This record gives sequence, C-alpha cells and structure tokens, in this order.
Amino acid sequence: MSESNDITGIETPDDETIVIKLTQRAGDFIFMLSLPTSAPAPVEVLDYLPDSPDYRTNFIASGPYTPAAYTPDSSLQLVRNPAWSAETDPLRKAYVDEIQLTFGLPVDAIMQQLQSGDGDMTYDVTIPPAVLQLLKAQGDEKLVTVSSGNTNFIFINTVSENNNGALQDIRVRRALNYAVDKAAVVQQQGGPEVAQPIHGIFGVGVLGYHEFNLYPSEGDKGNIEKAKALLAEAGYPDGITLKMPYRNKGIEPTIAQTIQASMAAAGITLELTPVAPADYYSKFMTNPVNTKEGTQDIAPVGWTPDWAGGAARSVFQPQFTFNGTHQTYNYTDYNNEKANELADQAINAPTAEEVGNLWGQVDELVMADAPVVPLIANLIVLYHGAAVQNFQPYSIGVRGDWTNVWLQR
Repeated sequence: MSESNDITGIETPDDETIVIKLTQRAGDFIFMLSLPTSAPAPVEVLDYLPDSPDYRTNFIASGPYTPAAYTPDSSLQLVRNPAWSAETDPLRKAYVDEIQLTFGLPVDAIMQQLQSGDGDMTYDVTIPPAVLQLLKAQGDEKLVTVSSGNTNFIFINTVSENNNGALQDIRVRRALNYAVDKAAVVQQQGGPEVAQPIHGIFGVGVLGYHEFNLYPSEGDKGNIEKAKALLAEAGYPDGITLKMPYRNKGIEPTIAQTIQASMAAAGITLELTPVAPADYYSKFMTNPVNTKEGTQDIAPVGWTPDWAGGAARSVFQPQFTFNGTHQTYNYTDYNNEKANELADQAINAPTAEEVGNLWGQVDELVMADAPVVPLIANLIVLYHGAAVQNFQPYSIGVRGDWTNVWLQR
C-alpha cells in the first residue's frame, strides 16, 4: 500500500510538522482541527482495513491511554500508552494509570455506583429529571452543567399548498413564533438545569450565539394576543389547523402535546402524528416528497454543531442555504442571499470578535424570515463520584475529561 498521496494542499516538511494550505481563508478551520478525524495517524494504520477487527485489535493510540482489553457492548480497559510522552502533550496530565469503562448499565445503577464510590465518572449518560432535581435540592456540588450547542426547534413547511399555502405567509410563521410556550417546553425537558429558551438558530456555546428575541413574550410563555392578531391579519381570524408529526420516543410525545396546547391557545390546532424513531429523519423528514405534498406542516427537529466553538457554519450552511442543489436537512430549500454574504464574511473574519458579530447578524436575518420556531438550547449535566478531583468538562465530547482527573479516596 502506498504511503504517499496527491493532496497538493498538504505538506510534511519534517516528521513533526504538517502544513495545510487552504483554497480560501477560513477563520473556523482551527476549530475543525479539534475533531478526532483530523488527528494525524502513523503510517502503520495502513496495514489494516479501517475499523475492521484487525484494526481494532491493533489500534494505535496517540494519546496517554491505549486499549488493553475490549469486549463489544460490555467493557473497555484503557492503560497507559508507552509511546506517549508528557513533554509533548501540555493539555493532558494523565494522572490515573488505568481507566475501566463498563457499557450498558441502567442509569439508576450508574448513579448508585457513583454515589456509593463503586464508580467514578459517567460517559454518555443522561441523568433523569427526578434524580437531577433531588441532587440539586441536596446542593450536590458534583453536578456540572456544560453546553453542547444542541438545539430543538420547529421546522415550518413553506413549500406545501396546505391551507392555501398559509405557511408561505411570513405573518403566519411569525404567529407560530409568538404562540409557543417555550417555558413549558423547558419544564417538560427537566427544568432550567438541562434546557433554556432560545430565540435564534445557534445554540449556547457556538461563536455567534447572542441574546436577542424578535418575537418576545413575558417569561417566554408565548404572546397569544400577538399570535392571534397576526393570524387575523393574514386572513385566518378563526385560526388554522396544521399537521405536526413527532418522534414516538422518550418525552417527545409529551413535548408534542405541550406545543399543541400552547398553539391551541392562539387558535392554532395541531393534528399530531406519531412516527417511529428510526423512521422520523431517515424516511419521513428527509423525504422531500413528504414536504412538498404537505404530509407535515410543522415538525419538531434538532441539531448539534459538528464541532465545538467556532461552529456556526455547521449549523447555518446545511440547514439555511440553497445553491440550486437540495440539501438533506434544509427541508424547504430556504435561502437568504444577504445572510449568505454575511456568512462568507464571518468565515473569512480574522478575529473571534468579528466572527461572533457577523454570525450574530446572520442569526437575526434568518429569524426575521421565521423559517423555524426555536424552542430550547439543551444543556448537558455531568456528575462524578466524590473521589474524583480536578473534574473538568471536555468540550468536544461534552463529557468529563478523564485525562486530567485524579482520585482521592
């Protein structure tokens, strides 16, 4: 297998340097390089088919820990990597000698282990709202909240002819934005510890997120009178009936009913349709025929940025731009040329301040068109055992950073 490539934009002048030449300026490129997929790999990985059993068995780690034993869907043991040197890695101290991960445990069992001292940290575990409230009431200082940039919002179908094309009227779309009780959605989600109302397309933690609200209401509970007035102005004084599917999973049916109740107060009747979780995006939402034929008028959806920090383009471009080729998650081929121009400036801006300011303008331009109804920004709540010291969130994985903790029992 060849060790060379013909990527002219990448050079390796010596064994410790990679030079990447871009075809255009990209102020967010450094954030993209934080992704694991951009990490340099040794030439020896070419001996194995990517992600094959041989590749996994002979996995070559570049960090302070390397796999020692792995049982699929059961456990993973990480031990010190003899090839790693602390002098070359100022970010990870690697205080502990070994990390033992156990998969598949129920959340209640995990929390019991952490509180009894039989476990130390969680990974990819959502703390149930009831447990979270109890820990908060107890003043447990081992709770840590971190933003993932993830948001939930309502997509608005502007291409169907349902209700004589009502959702093509910006007044109707703005009425939807005024109608929703976001505070109630926050409570159903588990309270302000795990969610907060949001008013734009970017989530908390994304460079470009800022506090603004083009459709304000007291306490984010919805402005029913404003919603009714806009509907009447658009020719729907007696209200309107819309079709809304939802994923039949977890608390999402309850969230759908909460949205339905707040819309009803403004004269908007929602006909709810449950969809199997496995089919919701893959077969239902991403099928452009469903959108065009009006199988749904509005639909709850979500988005998580592809990387941490300067990730606004990974939110804006796939969902809110159209260049003539349909994008999977821009369900209605929404496009705003002025927003596109500002986005190009943001991508090329040299400072974080300028980047944030420009993406903030993009956010407000998009929301002035009201192609969506932002609902909540989701926050991740992390928890750890009493023995864990120096606990810090790891922004890319939005989990605890086990490479920088130590234990004190």
